[in-house]
Amino acid sequence: MAAEIHPTATVYPGTVLGEGVKVLEGAVVGKQPTLSPRSTAKREPLPPAELGDGTIVSTGAIVFAGARTDARHPRRPVVRA
Repeated sequence: MAAEIHPTATVYPGTVLGEGVKVLEGAVVGKQPTLSPRSTAKREPLPPAELGDGTIVSTGAIVFAGARTDARHPRRPVVRA
């Protein structure tokens, strides 16, 4: 089953969507975060978001680049350091 993306959702280029992934109304997936000038976080671009089979991104949710869900635990995100 292919991924289902609502017309009002935004999925950024490079994002990997597993089988049966659903991205609901107004959700944003794969966006690079915008850092404050005072942020001490790394400034390099994060890798693309990867959503495992069967993951559901709910209405209005934001899943940033670098996030990864495992197909075995679609409700428990695993974020790369």
